[in-house]
Amino acid sequence: MSTMLYVNGTIYTMNAAQPVAQAMAIDSVTGYLLAVGSNDEVRRYGSLHTELVDLRGRTVLPGFIDAHIHLLSTAYRSHYIDARACTSEDDVAELVRERAAQTPPGQWILGGQWDKNEWPAQNFPSKASLDAAAPHHPVALWSKD
Repeated sequence: MSTMLYVNGTIYTMNAAQPVAQAMAIDSVTGYLLAVGSNDEVRRYGSLHTELVDLRGRTVLPGFIDAHIHLLSTAYRSHYIDARACTSEDDVAELVRERAAQTPPGQWILGGQWDKNEWPAQNFPSKASLDAAAPHHPVALWSKD
């Protein structure tokens, strides 16, 4: 087993029983955490193939990496108009009108996700209907496709 030992650090474990440790051992092949504890406790996991990293007092925080997350769009979405239930251009315009009544003039109104293919007329909301619904707001909407 190839192991990496990180020693002489401040390691936040997120474990209430041991919230902070001085060192940690990680299996270099799997990336699994093998141990956290004092320098002496963790050094026991070392071997001939161990790589030793002296943190020199630096801090290690647990992390989570998700390479396919839409964090920014998720945050924005909480302010979007949700038009998935709309069945016509008039329904979308009404949602825009309602949002415009709650939004200071000049601020954007964003949203969408309607499916025009489910609408009897199968048309997109027009500039005219959106301008009439929110004459003092820029509006940007998109369909689900």
